Amino acid sequence: MVSNKTKIDNLIIYISISLSLLPIILAWGSKLNVNLLLIFSYSIYSFFSDVFLNRFFQLNFGSEIISYRLFTIVEFSIFISLIYFNAKNKMIKNLTLLSIFAFIISLIVDFGEFNIYDFDSLPTGVESIFIITLTIACIREKLMNQRIFTNLDIWIHFGNLIYFSGLFFLFILSQKNIHNSEFANIFSIATAVFNIIKNITYSIGVIIHKNSHKHSIFANNLI
Repeated sequence: MVSNKTKIDNLIIYISISLSLLPIILAWGSKLNVNLLLIFSYSIYSFFSDVFLNRFFQLNFGSEIISYRLFTIVEFSIFISLIYFNAKNKMIKNLTLLSIFAFIISLIVDFGEFNIYDFDSLPTGVESIFIITLTIACIREKLMNQRIFTNLDIWIHFGNLIYFSGLFFLFILSQKNIHNSEFANIFSIATAVFNIIKNITYSIGVIIHKNSHKHSIFANNLI
């Protein structure tokens, strides 16, 4: 018999997976820009990874860890692109390029030193450090803008900051503990909870951005 705790855990995970598509649904009909395209790409890949890739690698390779490794690469590529395209400060852009080099080095070291069925704590840790650092830098840069909260990218930054800060130590500890069933359950639930928070934050940004754009068009038509 399935316990109530297991039912609640499964419900949290299902909600997390479903909410991956919420920003896309809410943004339907909006004029596409770089931020929307990147967040669309991330949301679609997240849903695809959770629903299909994890199960595919579990059934065919005996572990969904390979799917996690692929997700790390895609996730870093999308978020670092978002930071680069939205940053105005040259130093932030240069640090973004440096982070790509550091991330590639971490992938090479991880591939050479660890088993492919182990959690990729090194690349994920490097990704988290750079995303957190560069996101804080981007938020500070945006604080000079009086209309900061109408910008979609600032909400994406807030969501990412919460997500990577909240899960950083779990990512680091997962290399040696992910195959422990108790730890794996904690990891799954924590990831799902922070993913829910992240996607709700994205969705708030999408709604505000969409409404702001509509008001801007309406104001221009009155002129």
